[in-house]
Amino acid sequence: MAFRVEVNARNQLSDFAMVADLAAAVQTMQLDAGPVLPMLRERTIWMVNSTPQGGGVAEMLPTMIGLL
Repeated sequence: MAFRVEVNARNQLSDFAMVADLAAAVQTMQLDAGPVLPMLRERTIWMVNSTPQGGGVAEMLPTMIGLL
């Protein structure tokens, strides 16, 4: 059975850009994402996992979705 999980975006990409070790990676991500963004407008991205909480992947999903 699937459950809808509400995600509260806690972090913005700019938050990660302020971390010195991540600044270059964030800049690269922004440059790579630029051409893709127009294709994703007005669309829904689904991320599916077998558990809504617990486990490493389930714990990372809210942050990943918020950044998207």
